[in-house]
Amino acid sequence: MQVVLEKHPSLLAHTVSGNHGTWVLPQVQFADHYMADFLIASRTSAGLHWPLVELESPTKRLTNPGNSRDTRFLHHAVEQIEDRRQWLSFNLGLARRPRDSNGLGLPGITAESHALIIMGRENANDNATDIRDLRFRRGRIEIRTYDRLVRTAAWHDPLG
Repeated sequence: MQVVLEKHPSLLAHTVSGNHGTWVLPQVQFADHYMADFLIASRTSAGLHWPLVELESPTKRLTNPGNSRDTRFLHHAVEQIEDRRQWLSFNLGLARRPRDSNGLGLPGITAESHALIIMGRENANDNATDIRDLRFRRGRIEIRTYDRLVRTAAWHDPLG
């Protein structure tokens, strides 16, 4: 899925609103520690926003059958987001510093950046609504299926 989304960044660009521009950056390295599958930069009148994007397999469920709790795959993706946010909280200056000054060149990024996990397929037996709502309320982590990603992209293409 990484390769497909790198070739078709508009599939990710539509997940954010950027009235003054949207950019999709694949495989962003956080120094020698972590790599985000994607960062999406969106510029609005309030400034730049940098959602962190983690991809998981389209074949993995969001919840366990029977108990509607996070699968280990979803739990792992959430931990990856939290690790990157923690790294940002300790290295914000490095992350924001321009590349020509040995930084990552991510102006305006914050340790509280919105996050998006894309995994699984829509499944009537996967009661994941409560999990999605809880993750968003507690940690600003949005969870979408690949089906929703493709369906929403069909409505519009923000990269033109």
